Amino acid sequence: MAAMSTSLATKPLGEATTQVVVLAFDLLGQQTANLPTLLQKSLSDKPVQDAIQSALDTFILKRMTSGAGMNDLTSKDALDLLNGIASSAGGNWAMPP
Repeated sequence: MAAMSTSLATKPLGEATTQVVVLAFDLLGQQTANLPTLLQKSLSDKPVQDAIQSALDTFILKRMTSGAGMNDLTSKDALDLLNGIASSAGGNWAMPP
């Protein structure tokens, strides 16, 4: 079990809870500030780029062979593309209900 700070252990529960919540928001703020850099770094990684390229190739090929081409893309087409990218990347993503 992790050692608890002495000052935190001697405070009333409400005050300790408040400090924990403030620390959580501070951490969230720090991570949010780094989000653009982390996102750019993640998207430029080779495996991610390969997964995106593979999903785009599959999506375009499927549309071209069906005769649909690139005209009149629907929201379902966009969702299919997004799911294809997520699947190629090894994850899954579903539109919330």
